Formats: sequence, C-alpha cells, structure tokens
Amino acid sequence: MISLVQTKSNNGANYVNVYTITPTSNVTAGSHLILTLPLDAVGYTIASIVDTQLNTWTLIDSEVSDSKLVYMYYAENVAGGATTVTVTFGAAQFADVSGIIREYSGLATSSSLDKTAKGNSGTNFVQNHTTVASANTTQNDELVVVGAVGSAVAPTWALGSGYSNLATQDG
Repeated sequence: MISLVQTKSNNGANYVNVYTITPTSNVTAGSHLILTLPLDAVGYTIASIVDTQLNTWTLIDSEVSDSKLVYMYYAENVAGGATTVTVTFGAAQFADVSGIIREYSGLATSSSLDKTAKGNSGTNFVQNHTTVASANTTQNDELVVVGAVGSAVAPTWALGSGYSNLATQDG
C-alpha cells in the first residue's frame, strides 16, 4: 500500500542560484522522494540536483503556466538517513523558488515512473478553469502526483472516482 510518509515545504528562497530543502525527519531506506519546484518566472534551467545520501534524481516533467514554471523530480529506492537536497540553477540564474518535498513508501523500487501527462491553461488569472491531462493507470496502487503553478487564486482540486488525496500543499 502506498503511503505518504512526510511532506515539507520551504517557502521564500528569494532569488538564489543554489536552493536547499531538508525533509523534517530522516528518510526511510527504500522509499521515494518527490520534489516539486514552482518558480516565479519562465526560462530557468536546473543544472543539477544532488542530495547528501547520493540518491539519483530523475526529471518527471516541467511545465509553464501563467508565466511561471514548475519542475518535478523523483528519487526512487532512496538511501535512508538525514537528507538535504541541493538544487543548482543554470549559470547566472537566480530563482525565486518555494520547494515541496514528499516521501512516499510502498512504491516499486525500480522503474516506478511509467506515465506522465500535462495540461496547461496558458491563461493568466483564470478561475474555475479545468485543464485536462490524462494518463490511464494500468494497475492498482499507483501513485498519481500533480504539480501546479499559477497566481492570483488558490487552486481547488476535484478528484476522479477511485482516487484518494494524500496531500495538498501550497508552495
């Protein structure tokens, strides 16, 4: 069974080239970490992501919406212990970033990412806008992670039948 172990947001790293985030508690060996990085503007690149346990970080996807950018990365089957994740942006790039890191247990220990999908409203200040992105799951106990970025109005979420919301958090 998939479980959310912990979540931590780190708001307000104003215009930095190197950004760090540390989960609240030690990470459990074999779990997964998912890092969501909402940025204040488009055009930023990620030069590297490393952590103190030397886990491998893989890009899930990135998306531009409402003149903002969000990156999502994951590390699977991680080493346990105190973990600090360090994100370095491209040369001479200083991002206003609010990261969110989540630890999940109960996922496959390898090849855990099988599908991605994304949608984009492409419109500023849209209220009650639904952007549909789909990737049909093919088995039970799959984790669906959503990253969204925008401004003006806090988003609300409506889940489809058969899904449970493990966490919602503003960055």
